[in-house]
Amino acid sequence: PGLVAPADCNLSPLLAVRLVNEPELLRMLEVVLEASPDRSPTIVANLLVMELLTLVNKELCSLGSSRPSSKDIGEIADLLQAKRVNLLTARQVLEVVASGDSRAVSDIVSAGNLWLVTDSAEVQTICEAAMLRNPGLVESYRRGKTKVLGALLGDIAKTTQNRADMSLVARQLQELLKKPQ
Repeated sequence: PGLVAPADCNLSPLLAVRLVNEPELLRMLEVVLEASPDRSPTIVANLLVMELLTLVNKELCSLGSSRPSSKDIGEIADLLQAKRVNLLTARQVLEVVASGDSRAVSDIVSAGNLWLVTDSAEVQTICEAAMLRNPGLVESYRRGKTKVLGALLGDIAKTTQNRADMSLVARQLQELLKKPQ
């Protein structure tokens, strides 16, 4: 395979330097991107530099080991790019794979019920339930204390175990809070 130039991937200078200084990471970036040209170089590079190196530093895996493989990294990147999982889930799945779990990435996500909740109707139900659980916060928001939105979002993140698409949650929650009672 031809060498991927980090500069050609529109990566931040810091990310590019980290990749160039770790030949095994650069090789993995190259393999992952060549396997699927539609993959985001930034997502893959961040997975390698920020997440995989964290696991290496924690001694949960080593660069060049069989797991996580370039295929695993690619599958996780694809799920992130398609907004099927969030970064917290990607991190969790990467750690499971690095620990030696031989299942496919999507099987790990399914087994843990870790798919990102993006269905508008389901998100609305989640938001409505949070409003019912927190009537004081709802009243405060409606009286102008918009900073309590963060507390409501935190409640939703906690009750959904960080599986809800929080950008969608924030939009829908604000719409619900603006509606007259």
